[in-house]
This record gives sequence, C-alpha cells and structure tokens, in this order.
Amino acid sequence: MKLFILLIGLMILVSVACQREAAAPEAGSTETVTFNVSIPADVPTKAIGDGSQIDQLWFWAFNLENQDVFFKSFDVVDGSATVKADLVNGVKYTLCFWAQNGDQNDNPISVNENAEILVDYPKMINQDRGDCFCATLQDFTIGGSSQVVELRRPFAQLNIGLSYADTTAAGVKGFHADKANTKLLFYAPTKLDLKTGELSEPKFVQNTPANLPPWDALVEVKDGDQIDPEKSFARAGFCYILADGTNEILSTVSFYIAGKQYGVPCGIQEEFTNIPVYANQQTNVLGAFLDDTLQ
Repeated sequence: MKLFILLIGLMILVSVACQREAAAPEAGSTETVTFNVSIPADVPTKAIGDGSQIDQLWFWAFNLENQDVFFKSFDVVDGSATVKADLVNGVKYTLCFWAQNGDQNDNPISVNENAEILVDYPKMINQDRGDCFCATLQDFTIGGSSQVVELRRPFAQLNIGLSYADTTAAGVKGFHADKANTKLLFYAPTKLDLKTGELSEPKFVQNTPANLPPWDALVEVKDGDQIDPEKSFARAGFCYILADGTNEILSTVSFYIAGKQYGVPCGIQEEFTNIPVYANQQTNVLGAFLDDTLQ
C-alpha cells in the first residue's frame, strides 16, 4: 500500500491589545484592564473550518500571591471580543485565554475554573468543533504599553484520506461506503492545563459510529503552486487531537469504514503506527486502503 503522511503547518497570529484605564496607579490598588482580542475571519485553517464558528472566549487571571482567580466568559462577535478584568497593581498573574464555539449542546470540549480543558473525543470525531485558540501569559503585571499575544491552536488535526483513484477502484469492485459508519481508534491526551501547558497521559479513544465528512470535494494538496492529484484526497475520517509543539507520536491509529460490496455488508479496517502529530498542524494519512483490501 502506498502511504503518504503529510504535515501542513497552520501558523496563527492573533493580536491581543492590553490597555490600562488609569495612569501611574499605586501598588496594591485595583484597576480595570481591557484586552481587545481579535480572531481574523480569513485565518488560514485546517481541512474544514475557517475559525468563523468561534463565538465564546474564556479568560482566567490567577493571582500568584493569594491564588485568587478571576474567571469569566465573553462573547466573540464578528471575530472580536473585549475582555475586562479587575487586576491588582504590583501583583504577578498567570493569564489564560481560550476561544471556541460555546454551544454546549453535545459539545466535546469543556472548561473549568482551574483553566483545564477537557476533551470528549468520541463527540469530536468527524465534527468541526475543535477549531480552538488559546494563549497563556506567565508573570503578567499591569503595564502602560500594549502587548501582542500569540494565540495558537492547541489541537493537531488527523485526517484519514482516500484518493480519488482509490475510491474509483473500490467502486469498480462493487464497494459503496456506509456514510454513517466510520470509526477512529487511538491513544491521546484528554486534558490540557492552560496554566502550565501540560497534557494528561494518553488514554484509549474509540468513537461510536460517526457520519463521514462531506465527500463532495477533494481536499486539494499543493506541490508548490500546483495541485498534486496523487496527494489530494477525499476525507474519510478526521479528529482534533490535543498536542504540543514538539514531535508527538500516535503509536497506533486504527480506521474502520463499513459498507457493502455488491450488496453484501462488509467492513474495512486499517492500522497505522508511529503517526506524527503537532499542535497547530494537520497530519494527512493517505493510502489505497479500499482497493488494497477488497478482493
């Protein structure tokens, strides 16, 4: 089987301007600090979403002297949010920002007052609910100048792709996929501590049968300025996976797709090993999975 593993970088810079509402305050006094957060609508993105579904921003300010926590959510409207927090002069803080879609109906991502991000992967697979942004500022003190903060995507995206040639060859062999019965199985961290950037130990993830992503268009992969037809693919399964900026390795990833061959139910499962994933990047695993398996 011919297998491609493609890593595509997705660097995001989102400015967060910090402004004080009072000049030269006394140490120990409290003042309101405003952060103007903007997420560009044309942000370069991973395979499906464009960041436009983000409508909620969570903000934490951890007072490092007395461990008090300021925690509040703010609306993101047209890609922007205004965060106001009462902070104490002369005190160091850890500040955390987290932006995502805030719809809590079956949401795979939850947050808590301790700035921990919890992921329910079975609800995430083949769903575009994990296009999130975050940032952390250590040892922050109130200052008179604006600051620019780099918000990053804390998730890698894993795509399992079927080439046009593969789906065509499978069709010739009488195979038609059941678009409501695909599975991904892997080990991945389920918690991110925004304060420290630490990830939890990986746990086994298995989703219930999920709908296939849209098949109506290929994901076009370019070689320079030209589209590479051998590496462009139809998305058969994808998931956001918590990762950091180093070389994370998924020891084993299994992909299952059900369907019928000449009207007889059948299933195809492929297993991949040592798949690299990086935060803010997508890994595309491509191969002739169907044609190589079908008789």
